[in-house]
Amino acid sequence: MKQIFALLLCLCLLFSLCACTQVPPEDPDMGDTPLVEPLVEADLIFVDYVTQSNVAPSNWPHLLLQPSPDLATNELITTVYTDSALESICSFAGSLIELNEQYPIECVRVFPYAEEDIVYRACFRSATKTAILRYDTNGNKMDAIMYTHTLSSNELEAILCIGQMYEDVKQLVPSGRFVSGGYEVASYHVSSDGYYYYVNYRSSATYGGVIVARVVKQNL
Repeated sequence: MKQIFALLLCLCLLFSLCACTQVPPEDPDMGDTPLVEPLVEADLIFVDYVTQSNVAPSNWPHLLLQPSPDLATNELITTVYTDSALESICSFAGSLIELNEQYPIECVRVFPYAEEDIVYRACFRSATKTAILRYDTNGNKMDAIMYTHTLSSNELEAILCIGQMYEDVKQLVPSGRFVSGGYEVASYHVSSDGYYYYVNYRSSATYGGVIVARVVKQNL
């Protein structure tokens, strides 16, 4: 009986020793020293939802405006407004057609919106700012946002690196529009040469904070 008890005691001690020496599972997000990686083609997603042809959609308001061809905004816009005129354009409350009558639109795009609707995006520029106005399927104004564009696309992409900290992006590109709330952490930027950037962020234990995870680039 004593031998059986001694054997059980040895087995318990052996199991305890094994349990103490087990290695905890590796954190999948823990690795080598984090590095901010420059954007490469696989990271920078160029998305173009713009209507490719010059044939207006069937519900294009009054068929008076044609979607702009797939060219950079700087190749389409020849009128450079003052900053004060750009503010007046942003505050203009009329429809897309009324806007075009008051301020001839040189760049307008068509994008999918919600499930079946589309949204029209008109752009105007000054020397240092870009105004983006959005209109619904019926040509009614949705919103208007003014961006300052002091950096070129190359300069922006040098900052919007995969792994760059969210707080660093806010400090380096304060002219961007930053959204942080709920489940979304994102930022929006416009370059001086006519590109629009949407940046998605994620939390990272390796980097110790919220970092750039995905960058989407579009023609304005």
